[in-house]
Amino acid sequence: MVSGETGVSDRTITDICRVFRVNETWLRTGAGEKYRKKARAEELAELFAELEKTPLTLELLNKDVARVALIIARNIDIKRAVVVADERETNQRKLLNFGHSAGHAVEACEHFELGHGNCVSIGMGIITRAAALHGVCDAALPGRIEELCARHGLKTRCDLDADAVFAEALHDKKRAGDTIDLVIPHDIGRCSIDRTPLSTFHDLIAEGLGQKGDASAC
Repeated sequence: MVSGETGVSDRTITDICRVFRVNETWLRTGAGEKYRKKARAEELAELFAELEKTPLTLELLNKDVARVALIIARNIDIKRAVVVADERETNQRKLLNFGHSAGHAVEACEHFELGHGNCVSIGMGIITRAAALHGVCDAALPGRIEELCARHGLKTRCDLDADAVFAEALHDKKRAGDTIDLVIPHDIGRCSIDRTPLSTFHDLIAEGLGQKGDASAC
């Protein structure tokens, strides 16, 4: 796990580089920090398109383990660049929380039985459908994200009440008083961190769940 909070031994670094065919010098020196926001966005868009074409399935793992390892290494690289650049999560690292505010709330409502990945997938869908309703992202974006998550075996919808989800979301660590920092998608690989009033967040959850507006069409 890439968290920025736990030390990693030299042996671990060497093993990761060997298994995933990552250049060890590049990893140790943090050369990946040459990536800027635009470069990261392009990398994420390329990776997303690749996963749309070839999802990570058990069949692919059995047929081409090297390809799976490479995709995993690319994911680690992208996340690592974000974490190292903002170890205390004061700015860009918050982007890694896409879908988590609503997702954690869904997880609590489901008594932690649904699984974290499923709940974050649902959370991403909630926020993206709401964003599409407001014209923040393309109307096709929620469908692309939802389809890709589903192809990886993740749930994308739930039947929970928006008020119940919002009540759990009030415990989110990104809340500050009567606002919360939300990751809002604009395109694949391009999001903003918006300080959002809690009342607006409630409306976004309701819209994303199809309980206000017409998110069911997204």
